[in-house]
Amino acid sequence: MQANPDFDIIVTGRAYDPATYVAFCAMNQAKATSLPLDSLSNKLLGNFYHMGKIMECGGLCATPKSPGAMALVYEEGVFDISPMDPMARCTPLSVAAHTLYEKSRPDLLYGPGGCLDVGQTTYEQLPDGKTVRVRGAEFILSTSESKPYTVKLEGARVIGSRTIFLGSFVDPILTNRIYDYLDTVKNRCAAQHSDMDGMWKLDFHVHGAPPRLPKAAGNGSNHCDRNDITGEGFIVGEVLADSPTLSKTIASTARIFCSHGAYRGQMATSGNFAFGIGGMTELDVGPCCQFSIYHLMNLAKGEEYGSLITTDRQKVVPKCHTTEGLFPWLVTTLDPPAIKDPDSNETTSGPLMDIRSKGVGMPVLGKTLSETSVKRAPARLQELKDVAKFIRSKNAGPFQVTFDIMFDDTRVYKAVKKIRIAYPRDDGATLPASSQ
Repeated sequence: MQANPDFDIIVTGRAYDPATYVAFCAMNQAKATSLPLDSLSNKLLGNFYHMGKIMECGGLCATPKSPGAMALVYEEGVFDISPMDPMARCTPLSVAAHTLYEKSRPDLLYGPGGCLDVGQTTYEQLPDGKTVRVRGAEFILSTSESKPYTVKLEGARVIGSRTIFLGSFVDPILTNRIYDYLDTVKNRCAAQHSDMDGMWKLDFHVHGAPPRLPKAAGNGSNHCDRNDITGEGFIVGEVLADSPTLSKTIASTARIFCSHGAYRGQMATSGNFAFGIGGMTELDVGPCCQFSIYHLMNLAKGEEYGSLITTDRQKVVPKCHTTEGLFPWLVTTLDPPAIKDPDSNETTSGPLMDIRSKGVGMPVLGKTLSETSVKRAPARLQELKDVAKFIRSKNAGPFQVTFDIMFDDTRVYKAVKKIRIAYPRDDGATLPASSQ
């Protein structure tokens, strides 16, 4: 950016999600103060990073969540967040909730170069009712703690080929024991292909049926409560194998067993399984990739920098020159496209469409600004949703899943935490019917 300061648009490829926002703010801050980039304070960088962490997902910080958001960043690092959808609003709770998004803990986020600490952050609703002012984050540089600068590495490897098939069971006699039936399908596939070379794995994603229950003591049954059965269970069968041919073969066999297998109490003997979406019996979904690298890597001093690729500098930095910077870039100049004006039939160059003159704008998704409501403690608490404002699960990187629960009222939060209804229980008990 400093080498090419006349840019209008930033298009970022494989980079840390908040990095574009941080770099843009840091460059403008350094320019305004005539100070070098490495002189920016932890609090300034913290607010920039926090803003970038929110803005990377657009309007997910609004309620209702919407396509986009806008951040107004002040010189001292304080920033205002507002949705671009005129019928949505940002609230302190919705913005704070998004700060938890994809994080393994609520206060700290480790990333390239250090750690974002939002433990002292405040969220203030502005008078317009749809903008939130945020301040107080801090970015702790790893080098300030005498630790190496770090970069984030992500990578994946191909672990096989996948084939899927999908369809539904509608016989309640079968769906009442759907998990036992699918276990039988797996066993029959294994028996039929015991002499085939190569590794394979068959599994099922079951939708519409109750969750699988632990096997009852004293017998091998794994049935569902008939009162919970809707009468239909939809499955996605997924096969992962060493080769496309083996994956396709196993999927085809499993689909046939799903269609024509026998089960206890069977009355519908013409076929069990409705399938064939788009006229396809099985769908080849190609190579299956799995995360194999997800690390923060320590760098030697100087490796965190970048430089312009010249005729005497290669795209791949030689090992003996890494301390001059690991991140080279190349400048390519493209001529503007030739555009034919439909009115004059003349060829010119310029923007494809002037959206200001055409009146193109954000579509209105609703008629009135979304209402906000505060959940208070009910007289009788039966479920967590009775008092929580946000309940969601989300991956935090490829190997962790978080479960976020947020409340409108501090007193409700403390009460829920005290009675521990949000904690896992060994006995699988439900929430108490009369906790207050």
